[in-house]
Amino acid sequence: MRRVPPAAWHGFVLLAVVLSAGAAHAALEDSVFVYDLFAGKPACAQIEQRLAALDLRPTVLLSVEQGPAFIPATPEGREQVACAVRALRRGKHHVKAMLLQDPGFLKDRSAAVQRVHAAATLPGIEGLLIDVEPYTDPDWDCGKPEVRRQIAAGYVDLLRTLRSVADPMPLEAAVAWWMPGMEGVPEFATPRLADAADGLYLMLYGDEGGPLVGATVADVAGRIPGSSEMLHRARVYFALARYESPSPEALNETIGGLRRLYGKTQGFRGTAVFHAGSRYNARRMRILSGVVTDAEGNPVPNAQLEMAGVTTRANICGQFLLRGMQRDSAELVVTAPGYRRVLQYVPLRPAGYQTEIPPIRLAIGPTFSERPQLRGGN
Repeated sequence: MRRVPPAAWHGFVLLAVVLSAGAAHAALEDSVFVYDLFAGKPACAQIEQRLAALDLRPTVLLSVEQGPAFIPATPEGREQVACAVRALRRGKHHVKAMLLQDPGFLKDRSAAVQRVHAAATLPGIEGLLIDVEPYTDPDWDCGKPEVRRQIAAGYVDLLRTLRSVADPMPLEAAVAWWMPGMEGVPEFATPRLADAADGLYLMLYGDEGGPLVGATVADVAGRIPGSSEMLHRARVYFALARYESPSPEALNETIGGLRRLYGKTQGFRGTAVFHAGSRYNARRMRILSGVVTDAEGNPVPNAQLEMAGVTTRANICGQFLLRGMQRDSAELVVTAPGYRRVLQYVPLRPAGYQTEIPPIRLAIGPTFSERPQLRGGN
């Protein structure tokens, strides 16, 4: 063996470090969500055409559900999924199957287990992504703290069960970015989620139109600091929405910035785009939220709210959300049978942001008008 001079060894070590850093950066996942590929029971040629028309990324998170239907449940559906996977693999894409996109699976574990077992045996699939969102359970919004904790505990236990069913295939979960830090729900704490799933896709986006969540690197950094426990205790992917970005160039710039900012943290595993069929530069809306109660603070279900031509009704716990007002301030009109009408002048934050106002208290009686001045909330 020929002896290598010390200076040369130094060069080799430096080169190895550079190559290692480059390999780690290249290993970060760059994925995109794909929905509705199997709508209308398409033939294989049509599936391939639909895929060719999409803006795909190296990894595809492929929904194998169409509404409530589980596509691989039938031989025909299984062949449709196989056709899609073959086409994606020919294009050098990695493929993960996305499923369980309904909170009902929190109560129907046998169906969840059956779907995960079937998805784990699909040829060419490299991982499973579970999209049960526990906070969309009908009992969540109006539930007491113990009810929310019960739902959260059931969700984490479900993930653990499904992970054992999928083994040795990795099973990951899509979670709202705020879940691990939610006050009063320790079941969502990072260590518990990290123990229940092989990876977490943090959904860093709001509904189309707002409120904006992860449109820029600064937005994400403000919500997920580099010291966050998630980035040191879990495998984390940052999911951004196309509709929150003004253009493909802006989205790619944000993705690149996130990779540079978080690339050296222990748990950061890459980025995902939601979703391949959505648009860029969606119109942003002004949003108003709050709750309607009686004089004692009890919720007033089904109260009607109107502002600048936009109307809605409060849910069973009095909560409401008005979206799409065209003006930066307007009068809010609140009515409910048996209560006096309330009128409030409300300044609104810019389009793409949410204004939250203090509780609206209704007094018993026929009609009444009041016009208190309120500040826009955060």
